[in-house]
Amino acid sequence: MKITSVRTRIVQLREDALRIEQIHAKLHAAANYSGPAGLFTLALSAIDMALWDIKGKALGQPLWKLLGGARERVPTYASGALMRGLTLDQSIESAGRLAARGWREVKMQLALPGETSPEREVERARRVRDALDPKIKLMADINQRWRPEHASATRSPRRSPAASTSGASHLSAT
Repeated sequence: MKITSVRTRIVQLREDALRIEQIHAKLHAAANYSGPAGLFTLALSAIDMALWDIKGKALGQPLWKLLGGARERVPTYASGALMRGLTLDQSIESAGRLAARGWREVKMQLALPGETSPEREVERARRVRDALDPKIKLMADINQRWRPEHASATRSPRRSPAASTSGASHLSAT
């Protein structure tokens, strides 16, 4: 789809394509505040990319400058090497390879296939954490696969002593 046709559609909505936050708010309200994840978020991300592209082209500015351009470098993390389908041994081996390649931040998937428990998930994260240098940041992504009781049990070290020993610095359910 051409930028002009996306811009035309935004104009047909009677919105200023350069006021991205206002459009987000209107779409969230129209979606009845469907939540921070799921199909709405996937659709919104496509609209968001188009709006930022429109804004950059309209102002003759690259995206990095529109978003502040305050940094010379942006941190990255390794994702996709610590997938939930790997065995524990494969995950540990893969974590070691990521460390050897110099990654400073890595993300692993939890919410293992089949029967699982918060304790099993936390133990997996702890074992992967042990395979990494302590200076490497470990994040865990659940990808909306846990039931509410799993999330509650691992959410707080006060609720789950095992969670405080996992070593994950960030837990994402999206």
